[in-house]
Amino acid sequence: MKVYDVFSATTIGDTHIRKNIPREDQVAEFATDAYQIAVVSDGHGDPNCFRSAKGAAIACEACVEGLKTFAENYLYNTTFRDSLEIEKYRREAIYRLITGIEAKWSLMVQDDLTQHPINYAVETAKCDPKKVALFRDNKRLKTIYGATLIGAVAFENKVLAIQLGDGKCVFLETDGNFSQPMPPDPRCRGNITTSLCDEDAIGSFRFVYRECAKGDQPVAVILTSDGIEDSYRTDELMYCFHRDVCIQSVTKGMQGTKNYFQNERLGVISREGSGDDMSVAALVDLSRLAPYTTGMQSQNDSMAVQEDARYYLERMQSMENKRKYLKRELDKAESEIHGNSAKLLPNSEVLTNYQAEKQKCEKQLHDVIAAMDEATREITMRKSELETLQRERLEIEKAIADERAELAQLMIKQTENQSETATETPDAEMNPEKGSSEIDGALFKDKLIEKLITAHNEELSKQLAAFDEIQQKLLTASNIIVAQNDDLIAGQDQKQKLEEEITNLNKKIDKVISENKNLTGDTASKEKTYARKKQEWLDYEAKYRSYEAKYNALMKGL
Repeated sequence: MKVYDVFSATTIGDTHIRKNIPREDQVAEFATDAYQIAVVSDGHGDPNCFRSAKGAAIACEACVEGLKTFAENYLYNTTFRDSLEIEKYRREAIYRLITGIEAKWSLMVQDDLTQHPINYAVETAKCDPKKVALFRDNKRLKTIYGATLIGAVAFENKVLAIQLGDGKCVFLETDGNFSQPMPPDPRCRGNITTSLCDEDAIGSFRFVYRECAKGDQPVAVILTSDGIEDSYRTDELMYCFHRDVCIQSVTKGMQGTKNYFQNERLGVISREGSGDDMSVAALVDLSRLAPYTTGMQSQNDSMAVQEDARYYLERMQSMENKRKYLKRELDKAESEIHGNSAKLLPNSEVLTNYQAEKQKCEKQLHDVIAAMDEATREITMRKSELETLQRERLEIEKAIADERAELAQLMIKQTENQSETATETPDAEMNPEKGSSEIDGALFKDKLIEKLITAHNEELSKQLAAFDEIQQKLLTASNIIVAQNDDLIAGQDQKQKLEEEITNLNKKIDKVISENKNLTGDTASKEKTYARKKQEWLDYEAKYRSYEAKYNALMKGL
């Protein structure tokens, strides 16, 4: 009597599509009323295993044949059936099964190599050169077909599952819980797995044999490749997939379930999960499964909500450091703008003070230059006056000299006249008439000379007085020129100091203007940086808030 229905589905991984890598997973199923078989094989993605897809297909075929033989021997060979009741012989029988599957796989691989020799120019282009060297020496050739294998067969009230490598073998037990009865292989971790191509492949197989009372068999046996396992964070989350297998099996039947997973669901899981090929094969007891699926959908929905909430919480937590960093950067940019503004204000005050001081100096300089110009004009005028006075003095000196010469001549004449008068007096006494006349003439001449002398002395006195006046004016003019020259020299010194002060002030003003220009330009640059950082922070904050809102909504729903 048929206990289980069977289906299998596989699809190419999202990463394989993007990298133009063919699907390397294979599945197989076989069912009669007496026994049912499900098989999953995952060909290795290692470039050295460039025929792993073929190796997986061969593994499925060899496994189905081996499990068929095992089931039929049990059903139709009494001796074999009885031997399974004894654990020692049961283990031997399972060991022969595994050995036979491995031997058949190896033989079929060798046949494929014979029929299709390696095209080294094409097939080994991405291989490790050391591996290629081994292949050329006909060594480790099974490596190129490397694959894992999980197979399960159900007959009567018994289930046998065998496994080599990674992947999952999950039972839905009669209590409604999922279990993983297959012994773990510690060598399967990360991207490392045991394989059919290993030298000790037979010793690496694990198995689980379950003999149950009628009705106590697993409700479902679900086999999956590691692409599905790697798409879930925990086994509990992975069981959502297994619950979905059960739900779809009840609602859609085997063919509908196959179509759903192969054409829809597996591709979505690959895109959202590991990106690897996805494969599932299952033995399902539909007659007993329906009651178990009643709460499975709500359980999956609850798990999905919890996982979404966890996702949003983790996203928020992962964003927290960057969120704080962006806020610090925003505050820093704003502080730098304020810092520049704080520098600009005192700079502007300093600039105003410098400019006021410069204007004061420029006014002083203007006054000094005006005073110097006035002094220069005064000196020029006084020099002209001095030249006039000097000419006048020369004329007076000449006039004085002429007067003195004239006086000297008159004094000489006076002396001569007096001498003559003295000589003529005795003669007059001797000749009174003649002498009186001559004496009167001499006296008149003497008086005339005396008047002339007096007149010339008066003129000389005037000229000397004029000379003294001219001399005084010359002294006054010279003193004025000396004083104006002193003022001009002092003005020149003051002018030089004021010009130096103005030059220094101009340098200070230029420096402040340059600093303000730099600060203004730097502020404009910082304002752009601030605007960019603010937008970046706002965008990130909006993203954070959207996650927060979604998380809160999910938690409220829970």
